[in-house]
Amino acid sequence: MWKNSMRDYLMAVNTALWEVMSVGIIFPSKDATLTQYQSFDLQQNYQALHLIKSSLCAEEFDKVDGLQSAKEVWDTLFINHQGTKRVREGRIRALESELNQFIIEADKTPQEMFNRLNKIINKIRSLGSDKWGRREVNPSYPRRCL
Repeated sequence: MWKNSMRDYLMAVNTALWEVMSVGIIFPSKDATLTQYQSFDLQQNYQALHLIKSSLCAEEFDKVDGLQSAKEVWDTLFINHQGTKRVREGRIRALESELNQFIIEADKTPQEMFNRLNKIINKIRSLGSDKWGRREVNPSYPRRCL
């Protein structure tokens, strides 16, 4: 949830901040004279860096304290929370297994069941899977629990 909120916030402030976050910038050497574009990139990097770091609790801040690249901070937090590609793939498989065994509970409303189904699918999407779009989700055939 934090990841999506942070992405939306950065884009709301300035769409270029999200680009700095996802693509990164090339830091000039310390003794180089900055061009106008390098100066602008650095400013956007530090804006994104400030927005991210100021949204972290103390424990999360300690993981990225001292990093100067907004992309490096983002990647560090991403790996800390979602793991490596192999770990993410394992989590996706576990969530897909949960979907395969999805059961409608008798005491739940259709909206509650839909919300539960959506929550699982959103977790899968947040781990980087694009397999579960609206077309792949057909909630009309789940089993019923009596």
